[in-house]
Amino acid sequence: MFSKKIIQHVDDWLRRQNSNAGRSCSPISKKYSELPPISQGTVSKIEKQFRERGYVRQLMKNPPNKLSDDQKLDVMLMLEENHNVSRQTASALNISHSSILRVLTENQRHPYKLVPTNELAEDDFDRRILLCEQMMQMIDDNSLQIDNVLFMDKSTFTLHGHVNCQNCRYWSREKPHWMRELHPQNPEKVNVWAGIIGENIIGPFFIDGNLNGETYLALLQNNV
Repeated sequence: MFSKKIIQHVDDWLRRQNSNAGRSCSPISKKYSELPPISQGTVSKIEKQFRERGYVRQLMKNPPNKLSDDQKLDVMLMLEENHNVSRQTASALNISHSSILRVLTENQRHPYKLVPTNELAEDDFDRRILLCEQMMQMIDDNSLQIDNVLFMDKSTFTLHGHVNCQNCRYWSREKPHWMRELHPQNPEKVNVWAGIIGENIIGPFFIDGNLNGETYLALLQNNV
């Protein structure tokens, strides 16, 4: 990529020489002797664009716009209100998305990926600890064989209102303990259930609608 001066000089020279590429190489190479000689092929490419457009100055890349201190402050204030940065945010601030990302990087803010988790009730934590303690005791007493335990899980896929983890980022100086609750009351969805027992995989099974106690019991009795 040649500098702005060279492209401007080629543009002006082609205008004066009636866009004759053959006569342009030597004078341009002499004028910019500190740079590698410009070839006739390069001038011909510039000449082609000159013939098609009448000028070649659009080949020059504009430097990125430099934001004012007030604009940078607006970006950081926006981040305090909403840690999600989107192109809609850039449009609201009338600042390009790349400029916003540059400001965040300069201020040592980093993007963290959303990891969806299930909402837990207050007593769920004690129940989990109690279950672990009971299972550890049963294993010690040889009253429980891990190979006979069915480990299972389900995932819900929705047609709208879903969380796209790949595109959702939380900008912060430090890794946040950020939780977004996932509510399973969306009517347009399908539940996928699968399990593992020993070295065997059970399923997957697909269940339309809500997975309640009745449908779950039917799944265990008829399929598992």
